[in-house]
Amino acid sequence: MESALRESLTRLARVARRESAHAVGPEDESKQIIATIQETLEAAHEEDIPALSAIFLDPDVGILNYLKETSNVFAKDVQAARAKAFDAITKHIERVGQNQSSSNAREMRDLCMQQFRSEQQNTTKAAALGPIIALFGMQLPFDATEEELKKVGESLRRDYERTAKTPTVKSLILKACAALHANFDVDYKEEDAARDAHPRWLINKALGILDDQIGSADSDDDDDVGNEEEVKGASGKEKKKIDMVLISGALEAIASSLQSVPDKISTSS
Repeated sequence: MESALRESLTRLARVARRESAHAVGPEDESKQIIATIQETLEAAHEEDIPALSAIFLDPDVGILNYLKETSNVFAKDVQAARAKAFDAITKHIERVGQNQSSSNAREMRDLCMQQFRSEQQNTTKAAALGPIIALFGMQLPFDATEEELKKVGESLRRDYERTAKTPTVKSLILKACAALHANFDVDYKEEDAARDAHPRWLINKALGILDDQIGSADSDDDDDVGNEEEVKGASGKEKKKIDMVLISGALEAIASSLQSVPDKISTSS
């Protein structure tokens, strides 16, 4: 299995070089190779996983190398393959767990953050957040400093406020911030609230989403009791559809923030 995995990664690297040089690759070739890699990993016995994981997550020859090589290729086929690569990383580190994901955790997190910020396709942006959330859920990297975690949170908040356009991306940013708060001990000061993914910022955003999504829906329901057809006909508008994806992220953010507020916010300067 190790030789098969190495062969697939070598093929993927060749395709990545072509894609990078010509801004396009043979249609779906890289996606097919990544699918083969996933099948190899999923079929592996537990005793083979450590060796395969080391190869798969190797920053120079593994899947991370493909993401680095194709970082400036925006063709749709390549973007779809990149999203599949991020998904493959997420599924793999969730399977292997904390110990086997720890050696390259910082490089994975930083690469995924960098790629997330530069991605142009929303599907790929969303997929890039998957490994970050998984790593945070396992408290990785182990040696993360408070300063670097605040910078990661600040970057996520900035992207939420400036560039996040779809409910899926917004929801995943909230989930990433929630995972950061739930699994790392960061001492937030009041002055951090202006720029960081501060628990107060997170809970305020989440409550705003719930008010917008559920509060407005409840209001519409109250107005329409016994008179739905008349109200709809007078306004000419459909009732607002509740976005459960966005609500899911908001609920995780609230749960995490409520846990964080008592012990992670310091009022001292």
